Amino acid sequence: SLIPILAEILNTAFDASAKKDYKTLAKLIVYRGPDMKRFGYAVFDAKNPYDRKAVSITADVFNKWVRGLESVEYARVFALDQPDGRTLPVLEVIFISQHNTHRKFFGFLEIDGEFKIADVTSNLPGM
Repeated sequence: SLIPILAEILNTAFDASAKKDYKTLAKLIVYRGPDMKRFGYAVFDAKNPYDRKAVSITADVFNKWVRGLESVEYARVFALDQPDGRTLPVLEVIFISQHNTHRKFFGFLEIDGEFKIADVTSNLPGM
């Protein structure tokens, strides 16, 4: 099962976010920016000002999601085919706090033989 592998990536990302370790976090996130040669096929580079800003914003969001949580459950993995022929494994994550529960879907792509976080959404079509 991919759950332990993908969960470890997310745990590392959440930890790096809490520590404001943008160098580590950047290496875990698939590039989504103006450079079309890198878009979807490389990770962010914390030395690049555009990339660093995108990664710091992501870190702030991740910190907001995990602040005050009682637990995080990694529920299931399923795959979505991509237009470019790749497969996007998606990990459903349930964030549980004393006052509420919310879920997110983290999509991953393989970059240089390792899974990286490609997308995060609260809703998937048809779910």
